[in-house]
Amino acid sequence: MMELNHRENGDKLYQEGKFQEAYEEYRKMLQEGGKLTPHFNNRLLACARKSKKLDDLSHAFDLMTNISDEHFDLESNSVADFKANNASTYLWLLYDLIKADDFNVNLYLHEVLDYLDYCDDKNYRYLLAKILFKNPNLNKKLFGEFLDRLDFKDYSKELKSQDGNTIASEYEQLGYGMAKYYAEVGEYSKAEEICADLLALKEAKYKPFVINLQSEIALFQKDYTRAIEKKKQALEAKEDWFLYHQLGLIYREMGEEAKAGKYFTFALLKNRQNLGYLNKLLVDLRTLYAGLGEGEAVKLLDSLLYYERKKNNWSVSEELENAEKIEITEENFRKQYRTFRNLCKKILKEKLLAERKEGIVKSINPERRFGFLEERGGKSHHFSTNSLLDDIRDIALNDRVYFELTERFNPKKNIREQTCEYVIKI
Repeated sequence: MMELNHRENGDKLYQEGKFQEAYEEYRKMLQEGGKLTPHFNNRLLACARKSKKLDDLSHAFDLMTNISDEHFDLESNSVADFKANNASTYLWLLYDLIKADDFNVNLYLHEVLDYLDYCDDKNYRYLLAKILFKNPNLNKKLFGEFLDRLDFKDYSKELKSQDGNTIASEYEQLGYGMAKYYAEVGEYSKAEEICADLLALKEAKYKPFVINLQSEIALFQKDYTRAIEKKKQALEAKEDWFLYHQLGLIYREMGEEAKAGKYFTFALLKNRQNLGYLNKLLVDLRTLYAGLGEGEAVKLLDSLLYYERKKNNWSVSEELENAEKIEITEENFRKQYRTFRNLCKKILKEKLLAERKEGIVKSINPERRFGFLEERGGKSHHFSTNSLLDDIRDIALNDRVYFELTERFNPKKNIREQTCEYVIKI
């Protein structure tokens, strides 16, 4: 029988590692009336995976979505037999398809859900969740059904960086992704419950991200007080210019433009990245400065934005194209950017620090990253070098500074104590 010859040829090629050729023989076998048993179907699915050819993966997928007596031996086996015996290999084939063809992800995910109960492979569920979290084409309802069948507490394996340091655990990574999803679809109680579990870990590597997510959840619910509180806690856990920008956005949503501008400026001054990464922040600063009547800052900012967008071949809006600008070149870019940052400091000090205090730097220890300043009246205050809005090399003893007090957690003393939120030379 011809179909038997194709089967034997396919098996021989499979053993030789010629998977694409083997799969072609199996196809011919099916075309000539050969039937699949559960055991042989596993070989077919494995061969499709090993061929790494999208056409073979798709052909195997089409077969599995229509288990009928046309290609499957249903006289000796039931559909349930095929599902139970082929689930593991088929699920990994679906994983390959989702990675290779993310446009049809929902079609494949529907099949995953149909087979998931036949295979209790926790590693599979974890790895699939990782790639699904990154897919923009996901149907939220289907993804929710998948996540509801996961328990992030089942995972504990540490994830390490290339240098061997522990960066997180599967538990945290999966839990954070699930909490983020539930927050996005409005299931806030589920999201908060997961966040609480993650923050209870003894060494929570995702702590700043989880606290920031709690801030976003509060913001979704228009609880501005809690959103600000959590955003500041996230900053305590890991100082990041992006969090200062987000804090400014909360104040802007509340209508507090001065505080919004204060944190937008902090974000700019604490950033050490390429200007191209700051596009959204710079647009927000431009809107603020235009409202404050700071024409010089707006003109210089437009010029820097225009140069950066042209240099990187990014699109330029008609408004920016027609805006008044000065010429920025590769030679003068750094100088003009420093000028802009100094102008931002000037606006910050003159218009955006309503609660500022004045003091004198009494000591500074760059190696231990802290110092003390003295307020008018003689009261002494601690500050971290992270709070400096100027380069530490530009700060000297007896310099007059503006500062503002805040309360932060000191992990060494395990208490909350007063320190300076920022320090900037007058």
